[in-house]
Amino acid sequence: MISSHAKSHTIRAGLSLVRRDHAASSENAARASAANASKADRRAADLRVLVERELATMPTGGILSPSVLARRLNEKGIAAPRGGAWSHNSAKNLLHRLRLPDEPARD
Repeated sequence: MISSHAKSHTIRAGLSLVRRDHAASSENAARASAANASKADRRAADLRVLVERELATMPTGGILSPSVLARRLNEKGIAAPRGGAWSHNSAKNLLHRLRLPDEPARD
């Protein structure tokens, strides 16, 4: 039979490993998140000229809505970030990343 002292030592050692593993996974998650953001920034920069051209085709004072942008990107055969079709939300994220308006100003 294991003494209570041995059990508590074993439990403390196990908890120490869990904390260490959690810290390492948090650091890895932060690095992965930064890498994903960097990749998304580069992709947005690559699409900036195309988005600005589409914005220029809008009537004066018009806003390029995410739905319209998604439709135009899909029509041009440009793959969305995950390789599929563009959706309203993926186009909205692109506009946000490019710091372009994605809805009309409200009075």
